[in-house]
Amino acid sequence: MDGNMIVKCRSYLIEKLFKTAPFYTFDEEKAALFDTITKTIERGECEDILVVDTTCSLINSMVNRVLEKIRSLEEYDGNYEIIQLDGIFLNDDNEAFKIIAECLSIDCTDMEVSGSFAEKVTFAVQSLLTAGETTKSLIFIINQFERFCLHENQTLIYNLFDIVYYKKAPICVVGVTNDHECIKKFGKRTLSRFSNKIINLRPSNVFETNKHALKSLLSISGTQFNQIFKNEWNKNIEDLCSSQPVIDIIKKISKKPIYEETLRDIVHIILCNIEEESPHITSRTIEDVVKQFHHLTIEDLLADLSLTHLCLIVAIYHHTMIYNSNRFNFKMIYDRYSKASRKFRTLPQMGLEKAEKSFEYLKKDFLSPVQFEHTFLKEYDLYCLTVDVREVKSYINSEIEIPDEIKISFQADAAREKRFIQFPPKTNVVMTMSLLKLLPTETILNTLTEVDVLFPVPIHPYHDVHPRKKREIERNIVYTGLKDAYER
Repeated sequence: MDGNMIVKCRSYLIEKLFKTAPFYTFDEEKAALFDTITKTIERGECEDILVVDTTCSLINSMVNRVLEKIRSLEEYDGNYEIIQLDGIFLNDDNEAFKIIAECLSIDCTDMEVSGSFAEKVTFAVQSLLTAGETTKSLIFIINQFERFCLHENQTLIYNLFDIVYYKKAPICVVGVTNDHECIKKFGKRTLSRFSNKIINLRPSNVFETNKHALKSLLSISGTQFNQIFKNEWNKNIEDLCSSQPVIDIIKKISKKPIYEETLRDIVHIILCNIEEESPHITSRTIEDVVKQFHHLTIEDLLADLSLTHLCLIVAIYHHTMIYNSNRFNFKMIYDRYSKASRKFRTLPQMGLEKAEKSFEYLKKDFLSPVQFEHTFLKEYDLYCLTVDVREVKSYINSEIEIPDEIKISFQADAAREKRFIQFPPKTNVVMTMSLLKLLPTETILNTLTEVDVLFPVPIHPYHDVHPRKKREIERNIVYTGLKDAYER
């Protein structure tokens, strides 16, 4: 291939990568949010809603597109006011009220300094209602909504929900958060005012969408390329995306909670590695980039964990290996760690409150909630691990700075991975039964307790599957023979 054409192709694809619209459009969710906001603008209805997703970037992109659509409608001009608050920058509810007062052009000096926050909000609402002949609707967009739940008494969100609940003014409160358990952080009075309207941004057909997006991002079009080069390049990309190694890689990426950002970062690295000497993109190229990207991500995440966080990761690993299940809740993991800490005295002792905080921290990068129609208590909500436990184990065993007791606890539980034996079909099985039976006095034996029932199994494989010693096995076989003789 022509070297100049390869450089031109790489520049075109990188530019296309940053200009391409998001893969996940969330049309139904956008329509639901648009209807909720327009009800407040058109009819003066009071609404509150929570928009939840794993990453705030997808939510902000979706909310911004809805707001742009509303701003483009001329019939709504002058009928609403948008107030945006961010929990990262507003650490106090009084600071948030100053932003609200500034957006509403309210002079805070007219208010009593000693007034409560509820009185200030009531004053702002009354000023809005009496400011002119027409009443404007207020649209509150609260980013990082979960941070406002940590404010004292949750004063801001409670008063906003209270206005919506009693329909004191035409306002719409839209909370944006990446915390799926945000509602569980509400106080009792805040929860009593919330309408429980939630939009979960859960994309469907993630694998098919990522496969189509990868093919689209790596394909070229336009008149700047000659037809022969274009056909050859696109044919190579089509064959590449249909190959089994690339399909396996896309399936691995699709399991990540950060769908679109991960795929875009990987494509960007692939495009940057295109050179004149190696112009073709192969499955090995994609595999190496994904492996490097994934490895660096795990290292960065694990490097920031404290000792207590690593201990919980070890407990999750033990649970996954013993029960052959990637689903667990906090109660399971805490019981597993408590049992390990009693066995290994050098492990740090962790109380229930400290363990809960550590488990909450792991939810950001390592855990993904399992969605159900019904809600459970917080400690019984199911989660799954978003990273490969084998890679975590490899990292912990190879890291020098990690204490030896954690590495030993990994190795000590390796023998328990085969706790449950799964026999293939038509396999001979050994079963131990507890029996209590009187025998004739001339046999000397009066009772039989544990008797092994053989179906029938030779002695040598019997030793491999049964935990008893050979002497105990032989004694049980003698008991079984006595039982058979007595029955005859």
